[in-house]
Amino acid sequence: MTSTLIAALTSLLLSALSCGDAAASPGGGRVVAPQAAAQQDPAPAPSRVLFVTQSAGYEHGVVKRASPGQLAVAERGLSAALADSADSADSADSAGPGYALRITQDASQLPALLPELDAVVFYTTGELPLSEAERAALLDWVADGGAFVGLHCASDTMYASPAYLDMLGGTFDGHPWHQEVTLKVEWPEHPALAHLPPSWTLTDEIYQFRAFERWPNVVLLSLSGERAELSKGKRADGDYASAWCKPYGRGRVFYTALGHRPELWNDERFLAHVRGGLDWALKGPDLPAPPPQGAVVLVGADGPDRGAWSHRDGGPFRWAVGGAPGADARAAGGADASADGGAGGAGGGIGAATVAAQAAGAGEMTVLDTGAGDLVSQRAFGDTLIHVEFMLPTGHEGRGNSGVYVQGRYELQVIDPSTAETPDVGTCGAVYGVAGPSRAAIRAAGVWQTYDIRFRAPRFDASGARTAAARLSLWHNGIRVHDELELPDVTPGGIAQNEAAMGPLMLQDHGDPVRYRNIWVAPLRD
Repeated sequence: MTSTLIAALTSLLLSALSCGDAAASPGGGRVVAPQAAAQQDPAPAPSRVLFVTQSAGYEHGVVKRASPGQLAVAERGLSAALADSADSADSADSAGPGYALRITQDASQLPALLPELDAVVFYTTGELPLSEAERAALLDWVADGGAFVGLHCASDTMYASPAYLDMLGGTFDGHPWHQEVTLKVEWPEHPALAHLPPSWTLTDEIYQFRAFERWPNVVLLSLSGERAELSKGKRADGDYASAWCKPYGRGRVFYTALGHRPELWNDERFLAHVRGGLDWALKGPDLPAPPPQGAVVLVGADGPDRGAWSHRDGGPFRWAVGGAPGADARAAGGADASADGGAGGAGGGIGAATVAAQAAGAGEMTVLDTGAGDLVSQRAFGDTLIHVEFMLPTGHEGRGNSGVYVQGRYELQVIDPSTAETPDVGTCGAVYGVAGPSRAAIRAAGVWQTYDIRFRAPRFDASGARTAAARLSLWHNGIRVHDELELPDVTPGGIAQNEAAMGPLMLQDHGDPVRYRNIWVAPLRD
């Protein structure tokens, strides 16, 4: 541990212990305040974080307290990590906030504290003392903009709440490996990974998960077969993620399965990983997630592959490119190939130059108000996974209206949230005219949003008669709002009135300047 971390930790512990019972929460929780900023450079308001370390099931050694007044290994580690970050924030050239960290081993405190918090961190096991209504309130809090961070066994808790496990993105299913392993860094630009080399070798207990898929989770770390024998795991796809992130409505979720062994809580790489994940969950940035290997990228880091699109009238691509109408000076017809998985290429990661370009508005396209018309992909798709990111306009007189048509036939509504208070068949996230979303998951206009779509095409016999209806699941900003919904027929406004086994992706021009980016399609594998 560095001298900075040691000094910060010592200061925090002395401060916490000197407060005695006056600083202790009813359940043994304790407030660890960030160091005061210099008077000439006051710090921004600290982010209020609750670290819950209750063990209602198996008790991990790193959260076992030697005595009621002494913090456990993981509690001291997170305290030191956030104090180190707060020290940096107090300096003139820092952009990060400080933290006000509260630690408790009594999860029943959570409901009362939740309205005051910016972030919740779980290192918990078993069924926590939360009612069904209190568990739902936690998920609503995240969906309304809260930051949730799960550490290690946060996937081995709250089994009575399938919605919690769905929010987290995976459920503990054993730990076949407890050894030195090598982890692949899959999204090096992410704040939780930016300090790491392309691979990370460490010793820890390594989980496998059920009910996990790279959809809509974005994998950050995954187990390599370099040191670990992957055949020890039980997943048929051999995909063993160790950390991931996702949006969840207006909030964000970060999970890392690491943190079992005590020495990791003194490892600066691990502490920076956790701190970076928490920072991202609190404030982003919401960069486009890298497309998976083998995906067909229709709009990538360099913008749309214009040759992959045409308008319904058969004409060439005519929407604006670059983030705003009129911002693109390139001639229609032809797109530069991306060197790191951009337009027209196979997916598989984004580079640092891409991140900078996307921050400046590159990689986007915008519906024009000149009647350019709907965009239709040249390629047709059957059973697919589809990812679309969109932004509704601000300060626009219209309704911010558009639509994503799967197979050019089934519309997922894209519309400004101000047009309806409660979800129905015409709100954002609805299968237009068929079914409203199970809950509102929309973000405000002017903020990037995601649709992750799992689509199974209708089935037909040799005579052409339909034998099975199309089915669709949709995650809107990481929240599952449709689950294997059967589609009785096509929706209005599509390219055809009949169903088919294959069809293109279509984006609707409704006359409003809706922006799109990072659109890709991958084959659906059962």
